Amino acid sequence: MPRLRRAIRPIAPALRPLAVLLALAASAPAAAVDLILSDMTYVGIEAGDPGVVLEAERARIEHGGDLAHLEVVRLDAAGDDGAASLELTCDRAVLNLDTSDFTATGNVRGRTADGHRFKTEAADFRHASRVIEGDAPVDILDPEGTRLEGKGFSYDVRLRRMKMRHAVVSDRTDAFE
Repeated sequence: MPRLRRAIRPIAPALRPLAVLLALAASAPAAAVDLILSDMTYVGIEAGDPGVVLEAERARIEHGGDLAHLEVVRLDAAGDDGAASLELTCDRAVLNLDTSDFTATGNVRGRTADGHRFKTEAADFRHASRVIEGDAPVDILDPEGTRLEGKGFSYDVRLRRMKMRHAVVSDRTDAFE
């Protein structure tokens, strides 16, 4: 033991400032710091089934909160049979970590398992019911090339059913931007 004490004595004065900083940090109130993540994957599990996988290039989780602010987002959701039902991408999303619900905004684009594609500027996903819906203008293109434009839609991921809500206009097209 005498050798260890001799070895520590020269280091002890250098450690005093660190000890003071640690004591101050321990007595100060905790600072509210958000958690920043890159390449985040969030899996919404229901009854042991990972029915929803949400990925983001960047995420900021609020300190002490239950919200995550996501950027460059992709969602993959399965239907009742476990097979893929919906792929969705958007620029941004706000994820509620308690409920697994999220609001997608900015260049929201989706593709259903049967080939329907849609685009809008905002949509809400409700995890418990696995329904995505929005009140913003929406364009939908079916696999045969029929384009529907309207205001508001809903898509039931479990049942694979799409509904348009208001002011539906239809035409035939080969392009979908």
